[in-house]
Amino acid sequence: MMKRILWLALVWVIALPLWSEVKNTCVECHQQAEEEELRVPVEQWKTSIHYKGGISCSDCHGGDPKQEDEDLAMSEETGFVGVPEDTEIPDFCGKCHSAVRDNYMQSAHAEALLADEDGPTCVTCHTAHEQQRASLDLINEDLCGTCHDYDQALRLKEAMRAMEGDLISMEARVEALFSEGLDVESEQRALFAVRNRTHRLTHVLDIDRILLELGSVRADLMKLDSRVTEQENIVRNRKRVGTILIVFFLLAAVLARMYYHSLKEEYLKTHGGGGSEEPPTQSS
Repeated sequence: MMKRILWLALVWVIALPLWSEVKNTCVECHQQAEEEELRVPVEQWKTSIHYKGGISCSDCHGGDPKQEDEDLAMSEETGFVGVPEDTEIPDFCGKCHSAVRDNYMQSAHAEALLADEDGPTCVTCHTAHEQQRASLDLINEDLCGTCHDYDQALRLKEAMRAMEGDLISMEARVEALFSEGLDVESEQRALFAVRNRTHRLTHVLDIDRILLELGSVRADLMKLDSRVTEQENIVRNRKRVGTILIVFFLLAAVLARMYYHSLKEEYLKTHGGGGSEEPPTQSS
């Protein structure tokens, strides 16, 4: 009985901090709200890449998610900022995505936003709470065509398509190395950096500049390609050595078996098939 109590106490000690980490007053209150407009953001957030990456309400909106009291949770003292105005959104998202914000602020989208406060912002394309992993699929006629002709966006997409394909291929190669048990942390970081540089370019909206900078990005990708190729050669050599060893041991087993049978046959011939069927063994 005492042993069981000790085990339960141990489980509680381990589980308590984990429970404390996931407790979030913002999520709990919004999920229980009567107004649909308050519940929907949480439902959307749970489908997002932010949710998968551990980014929660307070990381963007401030406040203290550990406070039970609503006023204290959303007080200015806790850094609560709530819903930003459209013109504040670039800096709001730029707290984390600073390089993307800087490129966006040089674009025609930002010019339109600052001119009449009606230009597209981060949430126009990425949504406010359902953000998914950035890809060229975000550039499409249904989305871009709501504000202007799709021709310019299509040119941008075509300029980026080859690089996007190379990034997807490189990611698959790095993941394959990881599944083989190799340490690819540095390659993963390098790929992350190259991918981010590539995706940041889409926010500039300047085709000539994009083509110019893609040359520099591709040079970094080629360096990564060399490193990954070296790792792939290591895997191939391991498999080659492993195959040789397997063949060697199989061959050794076959030869040992053949030798055993030859000894047995010789023994039976010598003793005329009588007595034990096993060949004699040396005695000390």
